[in-house]
Amino acid sequence: MSDSLEIEKARLSPEVIDTICEAYPKNVRLKKVVASEDILLKDRVFSGIEIASSKFKDALTFMDCRFNGHVFLREIKADGQVSFINCEFLGDVTFFGSEVSGPISFVGSRVAGRLIVNGSSTPKLDIQSVSAKELTVKAEEVNSRIQHFFFKNVSSSGAARIDNVAEIQSIDICNTASSTIQLNQLGLENNARINLNESRTDEVIFDNLILNNSRVCFHSTLGQNLYIRSCKLEQASLEFVQVMIHGMFSIKHCSYHDAEIDMSSVTSPNLDLDDDLIDFVLKKEKSRSAIYAESLSIEKRIQTLKLLKDKFTQEHRYDQEDSVFYLLKNLECSHAIQQAKWWKKPLLYISYFFNRLVMGWGVRLRNPLISALSFVGIWSAAYYITLGLYEADKYVEYLGQRLNGISGSTTYSILAFLGQQSDAKIVSYVPISLALGEFIFGIAMTTIIVGILIRKLVR
Repeated sequence: MSDSLEIEKARLSPEVIDTICEAYPKNVRLKKVVASEDILLKDRVFSGIEIASSKFKDALTFMDCRFNGHVFLREIKADGQVSFINCEFLGDVTFFGSEVSGPISFVGSRVAGRLIVNGSSTPKLDIQSVSAKELTVKAEEVNSRIQHFFFKNVSSSGAARIDNVAEIQSIDICNTASSTIQLNQLGLENNARINLNESRTDEVIFDNLILNNSRVCFHSTLGQNLYIRSCKLEQASLEFVQVMIHGMFSIKHCSYHDAEIDMSSVTSPNLDLDDDLIDFVLKKEKSRSAIYAESLSIEKRIQTLKLLKDKFTQEHRYDQEDSVFYLLKNLECSHAIQQAKWWKKPLLYISYFFNRLVMGWGVRLRNPLISALSFVGIWSAAYYITLGLYEADKYVEYLGQRLNGISGSTTYSILAFLGQQSDAKIVSYVPISLALGEFIFGIAMTTIIVGILIRKLVR
C-alpha cells in the first residue's frame, strides 16, 4: 500500500479537495493541478504536503491545520494570496520558485523546522506571531522579487536571513527574537525603508547593501553585536534610537556620500568605526562626517562626541580623546550661548573666548602657548609706552646689560610674566599694578601649560 496520495494534472474540485483532506496519514503530492476559485483548507491534519507546478486562480489558505511532515510548495503560481493561519508544522516549510500575485502570509503558526522562501516572488511576505527553528528568505537558482517584508512577533532559535532578494521597497522587523538577523546583498529600490524595532538578537549583520536615498532605523534593539559591513550609503539615513549592544557596534568598510548616521543614543562598550567617520576629529580643515552631519541636531552631535570620547579613552588613544573633548566643549558652550537669555550672553561669550582661545579647554597646548606669547607682547608694548625708553636716561638693566627700547621692554615683560621682575633694575617709573597683573596672569598661564604637558606625558 502506497504511503502517499498523488494527484497530477487535475482540477481541484470539491471532491478532489475532500480526497486530499481525508488522506491522512498519507503524504499528499499535487502536481500540475489547477484551482479556478478560492481554496480554503481548515481544521485538517496532514502528514506532509507537496504542491508543484500548479496554478491557483484565487487564494490558497490553510487555517488551523497541522502538518506532521514537511510542506513543500514548488513552482506554483497564484493570482491571490497564499496563507497559513494558526497552523502547526512539525517539519520544514519551503517555498521554491513560486510566483504569488498576493501576499505570502504566515500568521499565528509554529514551525518546528525551518521556514524557507527560496527563489519566490510576491508583493509582500507577511510573517506574524510565528516561531521557527530558522527563517530564511533567499534566491538560489531562481531570482526572487519581494517588494515588502513584514515580520512581527517572530522568534527563531537559529538565524533569520534575507539574502539576495531584489526589488525591495521596505523591510519591517518588529519584536523579533533570533540568534542572528542578517541582510545580505539585497536589491533595494531607491527610497527603500528598513526598520528594526524592539527586537532582541545575538547579532545583527548588514552585508553588501546599496542604500540609495534610503532610510534605515534601529529602534529599541537589544543585542550582543551589530555589524554594518561593505555597504554603500548614497544620501542615506541610518538612525539608531535607544540601541543597546553589549558587545561590538561596528560600521566598517562602507562608503558614505551625503549620508547621515545618527548613533547618538547607542549604548555599547566597543565602537568600531570606519576612519572616514571619525577623521573629522583630527583634520584641521572642516571635514564632513556622516556621524557629525550638520543636518543632525546639536544635541545629537554633542552626544555623538561623548561616545567618541569614551571610545578613544577605552582604546588609550589620548590625542584623539583630547581632540574630541575640544570639539565637544566648543559645541556645548556655543549651544549654551544660543539657549541663554540675552542678559547672560555677554558673560558666556567671555567665558567661551577665555576657555577656547586662551586655555584651549585644558587639552590643546598650542592655545595657551600662543596666548602667553601674545600677552607678553601686549605687556611689552605697555612697558615700552610707560617707560618711554626712547629717552636716553631710561632703561632696563638685567645681568649687567642696559637694554633700551623694544629689547628692554620685552625683557622686562618676560621677567614679569615669570615672576622674576625683581632681578631687573629699572631706571624709570612703571606702575606696580601693571607688573603685578602680568605676574598673576603669568602664574595662571604657566600652571595651565605645565598641567597640559604633565597630562600628556603621564598618559
